[in-house]
Amino acid sequence: AKLVFGPRTGARVGNMKIPTNLPPAINLVKSKVLRVETLPPNLSLEIDPIGQANRYIETINVDSNAAPYLTLKNGKVIATSEVSGAIYLGSMLDQEGLSLFYKGLFDEIQVDYLLMPVGVRRRCTDSEEFWFNYNDRTIETKNGNMKPAEAKRLPLI
Repeated sequence: AKLVFGPRTGARVGNMKIPTNLPPAINLVKSKVLRVETLPPNLSLEIDPIGQANRYIETINVDSNAAPYLTLKNGKVIATSEVSGAIYLGSMLDQEGLSLFYKGLFDEIQVDYLLMPVGVRRRCTDSEEFWFNYNDRTIETKNGNMKPAEAKRLPLI
């Protein structure tokens, strides 16, 4: 099993106090956050190979038993894969970067997944699946185009 811990995990303890040990201060994550930068809303940094890191960028001291999991194009590590199997993500990501991150993770742990278009939702029962387009425009899906506010009922294959 993989556990993913996000940016700023363990940065505060009870009553919003700053912990004495460096975050994330989780037994499963041996890498430490040395510094955090809060980025202005109009600034983001490019992820290698695609996507943008934004809002928070943590400087991570990668533990000797951990490995870089995701890096910026400038080489800075923004996610680590820990020897425990945990992953520490030290930045907020845009949709493209988040999709890349989870696609890699799901491929690694061999979980079936479907990347959904923005504004489209899918619900499944034992025998059927329901697709809903919450957008105000036509959206292309794996089941063809869906008109605004359209719902589709399909047999589950």
